[in-house]
Amino acid sequence: MQPAVEVTDLHFRYRPHQPDVLTGVNLRLEPGIDLAPLLAESKWNLTHVSVGLAWLLVLFVLGATAALLRATLDLSERRGAFVSAVTHELRTPLTTFRMYTEMLSEDMVTDEEQRSRYIDTLRREAHRLDNLVENVLTYARIEDERAQVKVESHRLGELIDDISTRLRERAEQGEFAFTLELDDALRARELRIDRTALEQILFNLVDNAVKYGVGDDRKEIELSIEHEASKLVFAVRDFGPGIPQAELAKVFRPFEKAEAHEAGTLPGVGLGLALCQRLAQAVGGELVYVAAKPGARFELRLPFARAAA
Repeated sequence: MQPAVEVTDLHFRYRPHQPDVLTGVNLRLEPGIDLAPLLAESKWNLTHVSVGLAWLLVLFVLGATAALLRATLDLSERRGAFVSAVTHELRTPLTTFRMYTEMLSEDMVTDEEQRSRYIDTLRREAHRLDNLVENVLTYARIEDERAQVKVESHRLGELIDDISTRLRERAEQGEFAFTLELDDALRARELRIDRTALEQILFNLVDNAVKYGVGDDRKEIELSIEHEASKLVFAVRDFGPGIPQAELAKVFRPFEKAEAHEAGTLPGVGLGLALCQRLAQAVGGELVYVAAKPGARFELRLPFARAAA
C-alpha cells in the first residue's frame, strides 16, 4: 500500500554554541494519493450533517413551542375552572349571609327557634367560607413555593384529641358519627410535625367524607392512627360508594371533581385532595387512596422517624 504522505529531504542544522535552538528545517511533503475526492466527499458529508442538525433544531423548536402552548392552554383552563368554582362557592354563602342578616336585623324573624336555625346556618356558612379561603391561600403559597413548614414536637394523644374536636364537629354537621381509634401506646409518643398542616389535611379528608361518603345506611367516619413498619399512618375512612376506578387517575388533580358532582350538586372547588397531597409532601409524607368495601380510605403516611419515642 502506498503511504498517504512521504517525507523527504529532512535536514537539521545544529549550532554548538546554542544547543537548545533549532535553526533550520528543510521539509518537503509529497502526497502519495489524490486528496481531491476525499475532500469532496468530506464536504458532501458535512453539508448533510449540517442540514440534519438544522432540521433537528427546527423540530426541537417546534416541539418546545407546542409544549409551551399546551402548558399555557392548560394553565388557562385551570385558572378558568378555578375562577368558576370559587365564584360559585362564594355566591351561595354570600347570598345566604345577605338574606339572613337582613331578615334578622329588621326583626322579620320573630320565632326564636327559627332565629336560632338562621344563626346556626350563618355560622356553618362562615366556617365553610373560612375553610375555602384557607385552602385557596395555602395552595397558592405551595404553588409559588412560599409555604413554610413549622415542625414542632407534640405529644400525639394530646394533638389528636385537640384536632379531632374540629373533625367531630364537621362530621356531625353532615349527620355523620365520628370515631377515633388510637392505641394508648401511641398516645404517649412525641410526634414532630407541622400542626397546622396535619389539621388541614385531616379536616379536608373528613370534609370530603361528609360530602361524598353518603349513599349508605352506615353514616360513619373513622379516623385511625396506626404504626405500620417504618410508617405512622393516619387513615380517614367513610362507608359510602367510594371512588370509581375510572376516576382514580384524577382524584388528586386540582379543581377536579367527580363526574357525578361536576354540575355543582355538592359544594367544593375540587381543591381539597390536591392540597392534602401537597401538604403531605411538604411535611415529608405521602397521601394515598386505598379502596375499601364499602367506602373510601385515605392514608396519610409519615416516616416513623418523625415519631420519636
